Amino acid sequence: MNGAAYLRVSTELQGTEDQRRAIEDFAFRNGIEITGWFQDPDVSGAVPAFEREGFREMLNYMTRENVKAIVVYALDRLGRSFTDIFRTLNELDKYGITVFSVRDSFLQTLDQSIRKLVLAVLAWASEYEVKLIRERVRLAMRRGEVQSKLNLIRKVSKISSESRKLIVSLYGQGWSLRRIAKALNLTLYSVRKVLVEEGVIEPNGCPRCSHKLFWDDIDNTYKCRNCGYRKL
Repeated sequence: MNGAAYLRVSTELQGTEDQRRAIEDFAFRNGIEITGWFQDPDVSGAVPAFEREGFREMLNYMTRENVKAIVVYALDRLGRSFTDIFRTLNELDKYGITVFSVRDSFLQTLDQSIRKLVLAVLAWASEYEVKLIRERVRLAMRRGEVQSKLNLIRKVSKISSESRKLIVSLYGQGWSLRRIAKALNLTLYSVRKVLVEEGVIEPNGCPRCSHKLFWDDIDNTYKCRNCGYRKL
């Protein structure tokens, strides 16, 4: 069987010689003749295999020479995550290309039942990995929201008594919350919080004008008699 060898190193501290010797030894023991060597030096595993110059060059060579096997030192040469590795193996499988891995014994066989099982496991791991990433993103966004609210609360607690009195006074003169916030360089939340803490407006008042909301039995919703706001 003819095969192409693929090497990848991501830093100057790594070299291809150890990978090359391991691949040569593996190919000799398994009756694979390496007819072409390809590499992507100084390329991160985060870069998808099909976007790497050396990998694409190897695929073009394999198409021209009708080579159907790739030998790599380890699966992480093809990608950093389960998702990347699965996508690469699955795509190569569609073209009838078999990948052998020196370090990963489960990819050292031509038994199709075993190779299909490996792809199925990688597919599951890929899906699970995607779910974990989404959950981490969701939690990170949630932490950001919580931190933002905590920062606002801390900001409100630092407002001086003089500023609090001024906020109450301006609101009593008919100033809107937005106008007060802009004049004093505060957030709308901070102004509303101060007025609630000072007992000037209801905690669950109208978000537009802060007047007390009333329940409308006909429309089954809270409304504001002052500005006409309806809670959806």
